Amino acid sequence: LFEASPGKIVLNLLLDALDCRYKELNFVAGYKVDQIKKIFPDVNFFLNTEWENCGSCGSLFSFDLDISKPLIVSYGDILYRSDLVKKIKESDSDVAFAWDSTFRSRMSNKKKIKTNHIEKIIIKNNNVLRLGIDIQDDWADGEFVGLLKFTPLVLKQIKHLDLEVLKILEKYNLSSLIEYLRSNGIKIEGFDVKGDWVEVNVSKDIASFIFGTKAETLSRLKRYIKCSIIQDQITFNKI
Repeated sequence: LFEASPGKIVLNLLLDALDCRYKELNFVAGYKVDQIKKIFPDVNFFLNTEWENCGSCGSLFSFDLDISKPLIVSYGDILYRSDLVKKIKESDSDVAFAWDSTFRSRMSNKKKIKTNHIEKIIIKNNNVLRLGIDIQDDWADGEFVGLLKFTPLVLKQIKHLDLEVLKILEKYNLSSLIEYLRSNGIKIEGFDVKGDWVEVNVSKDIASFIFGTKAETLSRLKRYIKCSIIQDQITFNKI
């Protein structure tokens, strides 16, 4: 329900990035679900009655998975670029997901972040070795972002998991599901967003993500300006 910009709330921006129409979206909700339904009456809603007692895997298991086509899964409290979604969709791997190598600087800028709740990743030479919240900070190479793709092959395997395995996994987050699939031989691939994403719990972070730096803002405005001229720029990072 967070208003990211005038007239646009987070779900609007997610739909834009996903290039998704309302009827194509399956939204699993629990918290304030009635309020969300009023704003988006055309979205397919699934109620997770156990949202307070389960992880994001439990939400994924709350509706009947369509195994006839790939499925893009996203946390509802993050924002990212459409080009990242395109890369994930075009991946040949059975599971493709986003991760962020800059998570240490993000944590240092936000002292209140509890690192034991961060879904971390170990990756070497583009080979994903492990995911999970139990990875020590010093061992981690990055943070799982919360955007991924499952192919029909993987969805079929998930749908036919043993009931006891499902009961265990539903209490965990999606990174744990990916780790379970990886340990069972499923081909996975990670795409590093290098800080170009945001959690939506801080309004100034959303504004910074949408508008970017001064140079990025001018670049994005250039195509829309009609009565003025924004000259070509040269930008660089100061180290």
